[in-house]
Amino acid sequence: MFNWNTLKSFFSSYKIYVVAGAAVITFVYQFKDLFDEKNDPTIYGRWESKYAYPDSAGMVSLHGVTEFLEDDSYKYTGFITLTTGQPPIDMVFRVNAAGTWKGDEERIITKLTGMNSSLAEVRKGELKLSGSMLAQSMKEPPQLESVIPMGSSERYKVLELEEDKIKLQVDNLKGEPVAFDMLKTPERNPGKLLPMD
Repeated sequence: MFNWNTLKSFFSSYKIYVVAGAAVITFVYQFKDLFDEKNDPTIYGRWESKYAYPDSAGMVSLHGVTEFLEDDSYKYTGFITLTTGQPPIDMVFRVNAAGTWKGDEERIITKLTGMNSSLAEVRKGELKLSGSMLAQSMKEPPQLESVIPMGSSERYKVLELEEDKIKLQVDNLKGEPVAFDMLKTPERNPGKLLPMD
């Protein structure tokens, strides 16, 4: 069972973990302008991705659907999980984000223009607690958008570009490459598509 004193202590310092996790999640690169080439139409559509990487505070996991639209905008809906502590505690956030993008067979660059998140669930072993119930008991519920700057850009190297699969690579803040796949999906609602794992 949860030790409530430990849980209270954990949430009192959650900002440390959110800041650390968000810093790596965003892989922040500042660009003055996105490149001017036209987007490759192969990239249009909805793509599911699921990957994880270590962070100084623990582990960051992402599972969501990105929709690249023809008007150079994108939407992301999914879950971001921050895992920290021993034994590990998972903070699962439901995230909706939007921005602009440019991409071709060599690179994809996204720029975040809007985001909202909510704590969906907290897990310790097999025990799960509702994030909304915990958030109601907090003065300031944790939100990723409070620490991720709007206007942040991310640059991805395209390793493979196919009709139903894109393999991307991005460097984390330590300069280490993180590669992951995006698979074409007809699903628009990741609430049906994505388990919180």
